[in-house]
Amino acid sequence: MTIKRQLSILFLVGIVVLAGTLSLVNHRIASRMLRADEIQKWNTIGEGIVNHAWLALALDSKSAGQEILNQLTAYPGVTFAALVNQAGQPLAIQGHPADCGNFDSIAPEPNKVSSLTVSNLWCFEIAVHKQKGSVTPFDLNPTENDTARGSLQFAVSQAATNALIDRIVWFNTVAALLIAAIIYIGVLMITRRMTQPLETLAATLRNAEQGDTKTRAVVGGSSEISEMQQAFNQMMDQLELQANSLESEVELRTHELSQARDAATSSARFKSQLLAVISHEMRTPLHGIIGFLQIAQEELQKEHGDNPHAIDPWLVKISASGQQLLDQINQLLMYSRIESGKTAVTLSECSPHELIEKATDIIAPLAEKNDNTLTVNNPHLGTIKTDAEKLLQIILNLLVNANKFTQKGHIEISSTLFSDHYRVTIEDTGCGIPQDQLSLIFEPFVQADMSETRTHDGTGLGLAIAQQFATLLGGRIEVNSKLDSGTQFRVDLPINPNT
Repeated sequence: MTIKRQLSILFLVGIVVLAGTLSLVNHRIASRMLRADEIQKWNTIGEGIVNHAWLALALDSKSAGQEILNQLTAYPGVTFAALVNQAGQPLAIQGHPADCGNFDSIAPEPNKVSSLTVSNLWCFEIAVHKQKGSVTPFDLNPTENDTARGSLQFAVSQAATNALIDRIVWFNTVAALLIAAIIYIGVLMITRRMTQPLETLAATLRNAEQGDTKTRAVVGGSSEISEMQQAFNQMMDQLELQANSLESEVELRTHELSQARDAATSSARFKSQLLAVISHEMRTPLHGIIGFLQIAQEELQKEHGDNPHAIDPWLVKISASGQQLLDQINQLLMYSRIESGKTAVTLSECSPHELIEKATDIIAPLAEKNDNTLTVNNPHLGTIKTDAEKLLQIILNLLVNANKFTQKGHIEISSTLFSDHYRVTIEDTGCGIPQDQLSLIFEPFVQADMSETRTHDGTGLGLAIAQQFATLLGGRIEVNSKLDSGTQFRVDLPINPNT
């Protein structure tokens, strides 16, 4: 809710409460004053009438009493009148006194008007006395003051007075509401004049929030609001200056980053090309060396038969080292192809069972060499749609990695088929991987042990290539490891990739 509306509601409630309070107070005061004036008026009227009633009571004249009552009932509002003698018997009566309870609770006092308010009536009783010094021919003892001859009783309706009070209340209420409306309109105008600069400043703030650094507040209004507007303009000037400076700096940094990106891309492309060229150029003579070694071994076997000592052990070591070097060169070449984006994915229906058998046949001699037992849980799970060559390479790289870091331990490979993906799990009881190294093992040219005294050789590309191939096939590789307890790799591949 806006400040303007809050102030308007606050002033409206205050004005209505004030008008209602004034109207109620005015009603009470007017009612009390009017009723007091009415009672005083009837007291005066009653005292004037009672001065003529003494003679009628003295003569016990009903006609005279009736004439006196006629004068009284001629006044508007008089509903009952009676002239009562000393014995309490009415000499003359007009109307019915039932509403005043037969005036039982009114005790007339000498020279005083007694009154009682009952329901919607005023009930009056005035004692009738002989005036001092007045003598009539009917006095038996003219020198004796007659102090009481009876009383005059009459009842007056309050309807006219109540109607007048209601009209006054209605008029006062209308006047109060009219004055309240005028005051409220004036308050609205004042409130609008007070809040208009704030609303304009709020709109300017919203524009600034939406990124308009050129917006400025129009200075105007009270001194406090003007100070706020000036402070906002100063802040926007500073922000615009900083934004311009930041924009220039961002452009400069963007240009520098673009140049660095281009340089890095060019460097990565050159590295991949260099690796490919070097790998290719090294493979050619290496194939020749390995080929000549194999020919030499075959010639020695033909010449000396099955004699195991006929082949020089150094020849065997040279052949094994050459084969190891060829494998590493092949990994470099494979990785350079992946980095250069030249690795294509060829999807076809293949049997995971056959791929695992082929991989375990290759790794079995290596596992035996490290005194490792190899357990294969390879059920026939049907076929899946994937790149068979890359899946075989993933399994081989993970098995080679497990065998490399396991000595006299156990390696287990298993496969599971789910509703939407296929999983290969390879677990070993080797040395394990430190937790702080788990996020690095899939980086190229990185091993868990990068020290110069490391005991395990290799280029550090086996796991990186496996992860890259898994990503190309729409899957992922997850690893869990505990130091000195072993490592578990899980390969998850979709059954029907959307590629």
